[in-house]
Amino acid sequence: MSANEHNVIEIDIATRIIADDEDMYVIRPGASFSLYDDFQREDAIFLDFPDLPLSLEKKPKATVALREIVARSIEIRDWRLGKRSSEPSRDQADYKGKASNRRIGAYVGAIQRLYYDLPIGAVLIIPSKTYIGDVLFAEISGPVERRKAVRAYPGEDMMVRPVRWLGRKQKASLSPALRGAVGRPTPVMQIERSLREEVAKAAFKQFVFQGINSTKVFTTSQDFSTLDDFNIQLFNNYVAGLLAAEEASVQPGAELHIQQALAFLRERRDLVPELDQSISSPGFQRIYNDHIAPLVIGALMTAALSGAAFAQTTEIRVRNSAMLKKDPCAVQVEERARNSMRLAHFDEFKEMCEALKETKKETGLNTSMHASTHKGGKK
Repeated sequence: MSANEHNVIEIDIATRIIADDEDMYVIRPGASFSLYDDFQREDAIFLDFPDLPLSLEKKPKATVALREIVARSIEIRDWRLGKRSSEPSRDQADYKGKASNRRIGAYVGAIQRLYYDLPIGAVLIIPSKTYIGDVLFAEISGPVERRKAVRAYPGEDMMVRPVRWLGRKQKASLSPALRGAVGRPTPVMQIERSLREEVAKAAFKQFVFQGINSTKVFTTSQDFSTLDDFNIQLFNNYVAGLLAAEEASVQPGAELHIQQALAFLRERRDLVPELDQSISSPGFQRIYNDHIAPLVIGALMTAALSGAAFAQTTEIRVRNSAMLKKDPCAVQVEERARNSMRLAHFDEFKEMCEALKETKKETGLNTSMHASTHKGGKK
């Protein structure tokens, strides 16, 4: 490395920021859950209404004409599902005055909401039919589009919203309140805001919600020992102690030993992350509190597990791929991670990094953040 170069560690914290006024939605995969597999196959969600001749750009008004379009689509759907023997008319004029069914009004509302109102990034919950089946969590990834290869409706023009899958959780393990919400027969339904935290924990590995910062680490082996747990918690608490020291105005270059950092942490117990964990295989530990500490810990642990070489001249850069725009959270995590490293005793910190890598070897320890290294120019 030349005198003008230095190591750069770039960390993607992949942290979803959930706004206080952000809503989440249950999307029922067809009246009889028949679209559950199609949703996953298509990486998209859609309603049980084939061949809707609607604009992709302009939201249609809730007029009688729109109700008649939906009535036509229902006839085509029923034919495709084998509920009628012959193909219905495709001529929209044949459906004049045939949209009096009260349910059509609800279907019109669902079409408007799903295809036109829900923003890119909206969080979705897709229920399974059975109690032991998996509820799917997704995020809308693009505007409405048309597809013709949907298996449930071969050759039919289908309006869909593409999605990015986030996770899954057995319906039986949901709280009674959320399980009740996903069991309602409404095609598109906004959930109560009090249920959003439970959804966030199931859908996102890292998130910020109502002032709580949360990150998750994973293990893949059942052979998880007390030594492995000690290595993880020592790293967590050392980084939290460095953050406490920074907030106590300790100057860069202090080279704080472990016991010194922990002494600062004991004075700031509000920085000690809370912990949820499962040691089943695969297992996890979720650390969280109302301080930025869990995300800084997660970022530095990701870098350590990547094998990146830390040095006094190492530059830490942080980005957040989970958000569409550069967000203040990434900027703050980057600043606090850099400042923590300026207070660290590097020999001891490197020993802790080596211990984490040993734990990774034994247990499959990892995070869902991502780290890469490259050479930087003159600082």
